[in-house]
Amino acid sequence: MAYPRKENLFEAFTVYRRMYAKLPPVEELLLLLECEMKHNGKWHRQEGRFVPWLKNWLRFEHYEQARQFMELERESAAATAAAMSASGSEKPAELQREEEDDSGFAAYAALWSDRNETRIGMARELWRVLLRGLGMKPGLEEAREASGRYPVMYHWLNAFRLKHCGAMA
Repeated sequence: MAYPRKENLFEAFTVYRRMYAKLPPVEELLLLLECEMKHNGKWHRQEGRFVPWLKNWLRFEHYEQARQFMELERESAAATAAAMSASGSEKPAELQREEEDDSGFAAYAALWSDRNETRIGMARELWRVLLRGLGMKPGLEEAREASGRYPVMYHWLNAFRLKHCGAMA
């Protein structure tokens, strides 16, 4: 698979050479690129108008966001496989917790008018990271106020994460 935007490839190669030691291996970059194309709704709007140049995708480390989605996909696949292999009528604890997380998420997501499935999926995964990984849940009143300021729920959740956990969390 090739990068969807073909402009400034020489500059992208220059950035790649300069950042070579810091970048993941090429095979991993290609997997991350595929994941980014799958999960980033901006890349599909207006015939790819919002796809960043490859040099910027590398320079600003946008592949790290794709890495997070890839890890969440793996976790989700592992949880689904474990749930399917479990026998009996009782649901596995992980699946029950995921359903509880999703039911709480739905109440918050209803505050936003955005219905883009990709952005909602990104917000749902970030919601799970906040609940499980960081043990944090935003208040419903805070969400009501934020729905007026942030047009997309994912942006608010990310700002919430940065505010309460710092950039490195």
